[in-house]
Formats: sequence, C-alpha cells, structure tokens
Amino acid sequence: MGPNLINTSWTDWINLTICYENDTILQSRNRTEYDQNLCDEVANQTHVEYQWAACDNCTPDLINTSHEDLHHKMYELIDNQVQKHRTTLIFTNTRAATERVVHHLRTKFPKNLSETRYPCITMGTSMAVSTNPGI
Repeated sequence: MGPNLINTSWTDWINLTICYENDTILQSRNRTEYDQNLCDEVANQTHVEYQWAACDNCTPDLINTSHEDLHHKMYELIDNQVQKHRTTLIFTNTRAATERVVHHLRTKFPKNLSETRYPCITMGTSMAVSTNPGI
C-alpha cells in the first residue's frame, strides 16, 4: 500500500510582528501534510500562509487626556479581553487594588463578570517569591 497524504487543520493565526504605525500586523498559520499510512515514502511537508491583518496602534495623547477618559478606556479594554476569553486573569499588587478593579468592572459591565477570586498569600511568602523567583 502506498502513501495516503493527509493535511492537518490550519493552526490559529499568530502574530509575527508588533502592530505597525499603519495599523497592520503580520500573521502566519500553518498546516502539515503527512502520510497517514506511515510508509516513510514521503517526508512531512509544512505549508505556511501569511497575511497582513488590521490592528489598533492608536496611541492616545496621554498629556492632554483626562484621568477619567484614560480610566474609562482602560476598563473598556479589560472588559473586551474578558469577553474574548473563557477565563481572564488580572493581576494587581494588593487586595484593595483587586477589589477596586472588580468594583469598577461590576459597575461598568455588570453582566460580563461572573466570578472573582482573591488568592491570599502572606507577606513573608510574597517577599520570598519576589526575592527568589525560582520558588
């Protein structure tokens, strides 16, 4: 029996570059053609596709933008990320900061935040982890 060439599914698009000033980003995806019969008569072949995708490189004028506008935009960005994913981790440096973030998200986007957890570690553990990252 000879080779039976099969293609894998295309991978998800991955970003190869940063978002450029013209609001485009280079992405790629690939799939592999292989012999399902494992005859070793043909080598696996990887096919790659590239595309330029739209992105948002708009950098706000931080000097002339009010704190309220920046604050609102930041929470819109967080909510957009929460909506795109099944689970979203948001790290803060204090429990009070976590409670503020959760309060703002629940106030501004009440239907979009389902569960919040507050991991607790002691000050000693926190210091040990920050001074010895290998722990």
